[in-house]
Amino acid sequence: SLALILMTPATTILLSFSNNARARELPHRIVSQFAGRQNLIAADILLLDRTLTLAVVYSPPSESVPFTVLDHLYDYNRDLILIGDFNARHSNWHDAVTNPQGQQLANWIDGNDNLQVFNSAQPTSARSDAIIDLVIAPSLLSNELACVDHTIRVTDHYPVRWIISSLSLNQFSDRDEIIHRTG
Repeated sequence: SLALILMTPATTILLSFSNNARARELPHRIVSQFAGRQNLIAADILLLDRTLTLAVVYSPPSESVPFTVLDHLYDYNRDLILIGDFNARHSNWHDAVTNPQGQQLANWIDGNDNLQVFNSAQPTSARSDAIIDLVIAPSLLSNELACVDHTIRVTDHYPVRWIISSLSLNQFSDRDEIIHRTG
């Protein structure tokens, strides 16, 4: 299985395998049609049988969640993993408060039937009990909830770790094959 670790607001993503596999770069490519967009990075993770799109999103608290961009990402690839600081609070992901961004994001997720929020009931903000750093992905991708590590604090957010239980190291394309295919 593959583990994702997310830290925000200066978002750091660590992809690693939960078994003792040797570290290696995952075959990927930046999604050029989303390059240059503010508060968004999108990359395709290339598997042997399909491509996952990993998008890191930051939605400032004073702005609406960028639903036009999220719609384009979802249309681009329904095997979409959205992670980031959405500043959206909702009881659907165990937050005690629902704010307007959270209600809108919950409605967007409900409208895209294969997506779910994988957060557990652990606050991700070090300044409050808010759960705003979210992992949103296809429901069949994992049966694991994201967990928050409250022992590490690099910013005013705690790192979030999520295990993609449906992936293993042998599902990734060979790097040489990727260079040949894309270059």
